[in-house]
Amino acid sequence: MNLECSLHGKLNRTRVVYYFTLVVLAVATAWGRSAWTAEPERKSGYAIGSEQCGGRGLSFPKVKIDMKKGFCAGLVLSEEDGLRFPRSIVQIPGHEQFVIVDMGGWNRTDGRLLLLDPHAAEGRRLKEIITNLEYPFGLAIGLDKKVYASTHETIFRIDPLAGNPSSTIETIIQGLPGRRITLPDGTRITESSHSLKHFIFDRTGRIFVNIGSHSDDCITKPPITKPCAAGEGTSPLAAIWMFTPPSSGVFPALSPNDPNPPREIYARGLRNSMALAVHSRFPDAGYAFLQGENARDLPDIFTPNEEINAIEKGKHYGWPYCFDLSSASPKFKIVPQPVPSQNVRS
Repeated sequence: MNLECSLHGKLNRTRVVYYFTLVVLAVATAWGRSAWTAEPERKSGYAIGSEQCGGRGLSFPKVKIDMKKGFCAGLVLSEEDGLRFPRSIVQIPGHEQFVIVDMGGWNRTDGRLLLLDPHAAEGRRLKEIITNLEYPFGLAIGLDKKVYASTHETIFRIDPLAGNPSSTIETIIQGLPGRRITLPDGTRITESSHSLKHFIFDRTGRIFVNIGSHSDDCITKPPITKPCAAGEGTSPLAAIWMFTPPSSGVFPALSPNDPNPPREIYARGLRNSMALAVHSRFPDAGYAFLQGENARDLPDIFTPNEEINAIEKGKHYGWPYCFDLSSASPKFKIVPQPVPSQNVRS
Protein backbone atom coordinates (compact mmCIF):
# COMPACT_ATOMS: atom_id res chain seq x y z
CA MET A 1 0.00 0.00 0.00
CA ASN A 2 1.37 3.37 -0.96
CA LEU A 3 2.10 5.90 1.75
CA GLU A 4 -0.66 8.46 2.02
CA CYS A 5 0.53 11.94 2.95
CA SER A 6 -2.03 13.30 5.35
CA LEU A 7 -0.07 15.56 7.64
CA HIS A 8 -1.14 16.84 11.01
CA GLY A 9 -1.05 20.42 12.23
CA LYS A 10 0.30 22.12 9.11
CA LEU A 11 -0.38 25.84 9.02
CA ASN A 12 -0.80 27.96 5.93
CA ARG A 13 2.63 29.39 5.47
CA THR A 14 4.59 31.61 3.19
CA ARG A 15 8.31 31.38 2.77
CA VAL A 16 9.93 31.98 6.11
CA VAL A 17 13.32 33.63 6.44
CA TYR A 18 15.30 33.04 9.63
CA TYR A 19 18.41 35.06 10.40
CA PHE A 20 20.74 35.91 13.23
CA THR A 21 22.81 38.98 12.46
CA LEU A 22 25.50 38.80 15.09
CA VAL A 23 23.93 40.73 17.96
CA VAL A 24 21.77 43.59 16.73
CA LEU A 25 19.51 45.23 19.30
CA ALA A 26 16.22 46.81 18.17
CA VAL A 27 14.96 49.50 20.54
CA ALA A 28 12.08 51.94 20.50
CA THR A 29 13.04 55.49 19.63
CA ALA A 30 11.34 58.74 18.80
CA TRP A 31 13.99 59.76 16.28
CA GLY A 32 13.02 60.28 12.69
CA ARG A 33 14.93 58.92 9.70
CA SER A 34 17.75 61.10 8.42
CA ALA A 35 19.52 61.04 5.09
CA TRP A 36 22.16 58.36 4.68
CA THR A 37 25.53 59.16 3.25
CA ALA A 38 26.53 57.60 -0.04
CA GLU A 39 29.52 55.80 1.50
CA PRO A 40 28.64 54.91 5.09
CA GLU A 41 31.11 53.75 7.69
CA ARG A 42 31.07 49.98 8.04
CA LYS A 43 31.73 47.73 11.03
CA SER A 44 31.96 44.00 10.33
CA GLY A 45 30.05 44.68 7.14
CA TYR A 46 27.23 46.65 8.80
CA ALA A 47 26.56 50.16 7.50
CA ILE A 48 26.54 52.61 10.40
CA GLY A 49 26.98 56.35 10.78
CA SER A 50 27.24 58.99 13.44
CA GLU A 51 23.67 58.52 14.72
CA GLN A 52 22.99 56.51 17.83
CA CYS A 53 20.11 54.14 18.60
CA GLY A 54 18.76 53.78 22.11
CA GLY A 55 18.19 55.72 25.28
CA ARG A 56 18.00 55.49 29.08
CA GLY A 57 21.73 54.93 29.37
CA LEU A 58 22.02 52.45 26.50
CA SER A 59 23.03 53.80 23.11
CA PHE A 60 24.65 52.05 20.15
CA PRO A 61 25.66 52.93 16.57
CA LYS A 62 22.54 53.02 14.42
CA VAL A 63 22.52 50.36 11.70
CA LYS A 64 21.32 51.72 8.38
CA ILE A 65 18.47 49.37 7.68
CA ASP A 66 14.76 50.08 7.30
CA MET A 67 12.74 49.63 10.49
CA LYS A 68 9.13 50.10 11.54
CA LYS A 69 8.42 53.70 12.45
CA GLY A 70 9.39 54.34 16.07
CA PHE A 71 12.13 51.70 16.10
CA CYS A 72 15.78 51.54 15.15
CA ALA A 73 18.51 48.88 15.22
CA GLY A 74 21.72 49.45 17.12
CA LEU A 75 24.88 47.43 16.65
CA VAL A 76 25.86 46.09 20.09
CA LEU A 77 28.48 43.49 19.13
CA SER A 78 30.05 42.24 15.92
CA GLU A 79 32.96 40.21 14.62
CA GLU A 80 35.31 43.03 15.57
CA ASP A 81 34.34 42.46 19.22
CA GLY A 82 35.26 38.77 19.05
CA LEU A 83 32.03 37.12 17.91
CA ARG A 84 32.59 34.16 15.59
CA PHE A 85 29.36 32.20 15.03
CA PRO A 86 26.68 33.34 17.53
CA ARG A 87 23.59 31.18 17.69
CA SER A 88 21.41 32.15 20.69
CA ILE A 89 21.04 34.90 23.28
CA VAL A 90 19.08 35.09 26.54
CA GLN A 91 18.83 37.69 29.31
CA ILE A 92 19.83 36.64 32.81
CA PRO A 93 16.73 36.90 35.04
CA GLY A 94 16.88 39.90 37.36
CA HIS A 95 19.95 41.34 35.64
CA GLU A 96 20.76 43.45 32.60
CA GLN A 97 23.47 41.10 31.31
CA PHE A 98 22.93 38.50 28.61
CA VAL A 99 24.39 35.07 27.84
CA ILE A 100 25.35 34.35 24.23
CA VAL A 101 26.12 30.99 22.63
CA ASP A 102 28.94 31.24 20.09
CA MET A 103 29.35 27.91 18.30
CA GLY A 104 32.66 28.91 16.73
CA GLY A 105 31.89 27.23 13.41
CA TRP A 106 31.26 23.84 11.86
CA ASN A 107 33.57 20.87 12.47
CA ARG A 108 35.01 22.51 15.57
CA THR A 109 35.04 21.94 19.31
CA ASP A 110 35.83 25.47 20.47
CA GLY A 111 32.30 26.74 21.12
CA ARG A 112 31.83 29.24 23.92
CA LEU A 113 29.33 30.80 26.28
CA LEU A 114 29.82 34.55 26.49
CA LEU A 115 28.63 37.17 28.96
CA LEU A 116 27.39 40.43 27.44
CA ASP A 117 27.23 43.58 29.55
CA PRO A 118 25.53 46.18 27.33
CA HIS A 119 26.39 48.95 29.80
CA ALA A 120 30.14 48.39 29.42
CA ALA A 121 32.25 50.53 27.14
CA GLU A 122 32.66 49.52 23.50
CA GLY A 123 35.31 46.83 23.19
CA ARG A 124 34.76 45.67 26.78
CA ARG A 125 31.21 44.34 26.64
CA LEU A 126 32.06 40.68 26.04
CA LYS A 127 33.59 38.12 28.39
CA GLU A 128 34.20 34.40 27.89
CA ILE A 129 32.65 32.36 30.70
CA ILE A 130 32.82 28.77 29.35
CA THR A 131 35.05 27.52 26.51
CA ASN A 132 35.83 24.35 24.53
CA LEU A 133 32.21 23.30 24.01
CA GLU A 134 31.26 21.03 21.11
CA TYR A 135 28.45 22.51 19.00
CA PRO A 136 26.73 24.59 21.69
CA PHE A 137 23.46 26.02 20.44
CA GLY A 138 20.39 26.45 22.65
CA LEU A 139 19.73 28.74 25.60
CA ALA A 140 16.68 28.93 27.85
CA ILE A 141 15.61 29.95 31.35
CA GLY A 142 14.28 27.19 33.60
CA LEU A 143 11.60 27.32 36.27
CA ASP A 144 14.40 27.88 38.79
CA LYS A 145 15.38 31.07 36.86
CA LYS A 146 18.76 29.56 36.01
CA VAL A 147 20.39 29.65 32.57
CA TYR A 148 20.31 26.38 30.63
CA ALA A 149 22.42 25.65 27.54
CA SER A 150 23.00 22.75 25.14
CA THR A 151 25.81 21.03 23.31
CA HIS A 152 25.23 18.45 20.58
CA GLU A 153 24.78 15.73 23.23
CA THR A 154 23.86 17.42 26.52
CA ILE A 155 21.73 20.03 28.26
CA PHE A 156 23.22 21.72 31.30
CA ARG A 157 22.69 24.69 33.60
CA ILE A 158 25.15 27.27 34.83
CA ASP A 159 25.48 30.37 36.96
CA PRO A 160 26.93 32.83 34.42
CA LEU A 161 27.64 35.48 37.09
CA ALA A 162 29.65 33.19 39.37
CA GLY A 163 33.34 33.85 39.87
CA ASN A 164 34.08 30.62 38.02
CA PRO A 165 31.04 29.73 35.87
CA SER A 166 32.61 26.45 34.68
CA SER A 167 32.53 25.15 38.24
CA THR A 168 28.75 25.63 38.36
CA ILE A 169 27.95 23.38 35.35
CA GLU A 170 25.29 20.79 36.16
CA THR A 171 24.31 18.36 33.40
CA ILE A 172 20.62 17.45 33.44
CA ILE A 173 20.34 15.49 30.15
CA GLN A 174 23.17 13.55 28.51
CA GLY A 175 23.90 11.08 25.74
CA LEU A 176 21.61 12.68 23.16
CA PRO A 177 22.16 11.68 19.50
CA GLY A 178 24.94 14.04 18.43
CA ARG A 179 27.45 14.48 15.65
CA ARG A 180 28.57 10.83 15.62
CA ILE A 181 25.75 8.30 15.68
CA THR A 182 24.85 4.75 14.68
CA LEU A 183 21.50 4.29 12.93
CA PRO A 184 19.11 1.42 13.81
CA ASP A 185 20.30 -0.49 10.73
CA GLY A 186 23.92 -0.30 11.93
CA THR A 187 25.01 2.51 9.60
CA ARG A 188 27.60 4.72 11.27
CA ILE A 189 27.37 8.47 10.71
CA THR A 190 30.55 10.42 11.44
CA GLU A 191 28.94 13.85 11.00
CA SER A 192 25.18 14.04 11.41
CA SER A 193 23.63 16.78 9.30
CA HIS A 194 21.41 18.16 12.07
CA SER A 195 22.99 17.66 15.48
CA LEU A 196 22.28 21.08 17.03
CA LYS A 197 20.03 20.92 20.09
CA HIS A 198 17.44 23.66 20.25
CA PHE A 199 15.20 23.23 23.31
CA ILE A 200 12.46 24.97 25.29
CA PHE A 201 10.69 24.66 28.64
CA ASP A 202 6.95 24.73 29.20
CA ARG A 203 5.37 26.15 32.36
CA THR A 204 5.47 22.75 34.11
CA GLY A 205 9.24 22.50 33.65
CA ARG A 206 9.18 19.86 30.91
CA ILE A 207 11.93 20.18 28.28
CA PHE A 208 11.23 19.72 24.57
CA VAL A 209 14.39 18.98 22.57
CA ASN A 210 15.03 19.01 18.83
CA ILE A 211 16.55 15.71 17.69
CA GLY A 212 17.38 16.51 14.08
CA SER A 213 17.62 14.04 11.22
CA HIS A 214 20.98 12.60 10.23
CA SER A 215 20.53 13.64 6.58
CA ASP A 216 18.51 15.91 4.35
CA ASP A 217 16.09 13.32 2.98
CA CYS A 218 17.02 9.79 4.19
CA ILE A 219 17.29 8.67 0.57
CA THR A 220 19.34 5.51 0.07
CA LYS A 221 20.09 3.41 -3.00
CA PRO A 222 16.86 2.88 -5.00
CA PRO A 223 14.43 1.28 -4.98
CA ILE A 224 13.45 2.38 -1.46
CA THR A 225 11.01 -0.15 -0.07
CA LYS A 226 11.27 0.36 3.69
CA PRO A 227 10.52 3.32 5.99
CA CYS A 228 13.42 5.56 6.99
CA ALA A 229 15.03 3.63 9.84
CA ALA A 230 16.45 6.77 11.45
CA GLY A 231 12.95 8.12 12.09
CA GLU A 232 11.51 4.92 13.52
CA GLY A 233 11.82 2.98 16.77
CA THR A 234 12.08 4.08 20.38
CA SER A 235 14.80 6.72 19.85
CA PRO A 236 13.95 8.31 16.49
CA LEU A 237 15.76 11.15 14.83
CA ALA A 238 13.74 13.88 13.09
CA ALA A 239 11.66 14.14 16.24
CA ILE A 240 10.93 16.22 19.32
CA TRP A 241 11.82 14.45 22.54
CA MET A 242 10.18 15.50 25.81
CA PHE A 243 11.81 15.06 29.22
CA THR A 244 9.77 15.34 32.43
CA PRO A 245 11.22 16.69 35.69
CA PRO A 246 10.21 15.61 39.20
CA SER A 247 7.26 17.32 40.90
CA SER A 248 9.43 20.30 41.84
CA GLY A 249 9.73 21.18 38.13
CA VAL A 250 13.54 21.26 38.40
CA PHE A 251 15.74 18.52 36.93
CA PRO A 252 18.39 17.01 39.22
CA ALA A 253 22.06 17.19 38.31
CA LEU A 254 23.38 13.99 36.73
CA SER A 255 26.64 12.14 37.26
CA PRO A 256 28.20 10.60 34.12
CA ASN A 257 26.60 7.16 34.61
CA ASP A 258 23.18 8.34 35.78
CA PRO A 259 20.13 7.66 33.60
CA ASN A 260 18.32 10.53 31.95
CA PRO A 261 14.98 11.81 33.26
CA PRO A 262 11.78 10.14 31.96
CA ARG A 263 11.44 10.65 28.20
CA GLU A 264 8.66 10.52 25.63
CA ILE A 265 8.69 10.94 21.86
CA TYR A 266 6.40 13.94 21.56
CA ALA A 267 6.29 14.26 17.74
CA ARG A 268 7.98 12.71 14.69
CA GLY A 269 8.62 13.49 11.05
CA LEU A 270 10.28 16.86 11.72
CA ARG A 271 13.59 17.13 9.90
CA ASN A 272 15.21 19.80 12.06
CA SER A 273 13.29 21.90 14.60
CA MET A 274 15.38 25.04 14.78
CA ALA A 275 12.44 27.10 16.06
CA LEU A 276 10.24 25.97 18.95
CA ALA A 277 7.80 28.07 20.97
CA VAL A 278 5.03 27.39 23.47
CA HIS A 279 2.32 29.70 24.77
CA SER A 280 2.80 30.67 28.42
CA ARG A 281 -0.36 28.67 29.29
CA PHE A 282 0.59 25.53 27.34
CA PRO A 283 -0.15 22.60 27.94
CA ASP A 284 -3.64 23.86 28.82
CA ALA A 285 -6.15 22.94 26.11
CA GLY A 286 -6.28 25.37 23.22
CA TYR A 287 -2.81 26.90 23.73
CA ALA A 288 -0.22 26.45 21.03
CA PHE A 289 3.06 24.61 20.69
CA LEU A 290 4.62 25.84 17.43
CA GLN A 291 7.60 24.55 15.47
CA GLY A 292 9.56 26.00 12.56
CA GLU A 293 10.53 23.24 10.13
CA ASN A 294 13.48 23.34 7.76
CA ALA A 295 11.94 21.24 4.99
CA ARG A 296 13.99 18.86 2.81
CA ASP A 297 15.95 20.24 -0.12
CA LEU A 298 14.90 19.72 -3.75
CA PRO A 299 16.57 20.85 -7.01
CA ASP A 300 14.08 23.72 -7.20
CA ILE A 301 15.31 26.25 -4.63
CA PHE A 302 11.74 27.47 -4.08
CA THR A 303 10.32 24.02 -3.33
CA PRO A 304 9.30 22.87 -0.84
CA ASN A 305 8.20 25.69 1.43
CA GLU A 306 9.51 25.97 4.93
CA GLU A 307 6.84 25.21 7.52
CA ILE A 308 5.30 26.44 10.73
CA ASN A 309 3.59 23.49 12.41
CA ALA A 310 1.13 23.34 15.30
CA ILE A 311 2.59 20.44 17.26
CA GLU A 312 0.31 17.81 18.75
CA LYS A 313 1.47 14.96 20.92
CA GLY A 314 1.99 11.67 19.12
CA LYS A 315 1.61 13.02 15.57
CA HIS A 316 3.86 12.45 12.53
CA TYR A 317 4.59 15.53 10.38
CA GLY A 318 5.78 13.89 7.18
CA TRP A 319 9.57 13.84 6.91
CA PRO A 320 10.94 12.21 4.78
CA TYR A 321 7.84 10.79 3.13
CA CYS A 322 5.98 14.03 2.42
CA PHE A 323 6.52 17.76 2.09
CA ASP A 324 4.30 20.84 1.92
CA LEU A 325 0.70 20.06 2.90
CA SER A 326 0.32 16.70 1.14
CA SER A 327 3.00 16.22 -1.54
CA ALA A 328 4.52 12.74 -1.50
CA SER A 329 8.28 12.42 -1.93
CA PRO A 330 8.79 10.59 -5.25
CA LYS A 331 11.52 8.38 -3.80
CA PHE A 332 9.21 7.01 -1.09
CA LYS A 333 6.08 6.31 -3.14
CA ILE A 334 6.46 2.54 -2.85
CA VAL A 335 7.24 2.53 0.87
CA PRO A 336 4.55 0.67 2.86
CA GLN A 337 2.39 2.73 5.20
CA PRO A 338 4.34 2.95 8.48
CA VAL A 339 2.71 2.07 11.76
CA PRO A 340 1.08 5.20 13.30
CA SER A 341 3.34 6.97 15.74
CA GLN A 342 3.14 5.93 19.36
CA ASN A 343 4.25 7.93 22.38
CA VAL A 344 7.34 6.04 23.46
CA ARG A 345 8.56 6.29 27.04
CA SER A 346 12.00 5.33 28.25
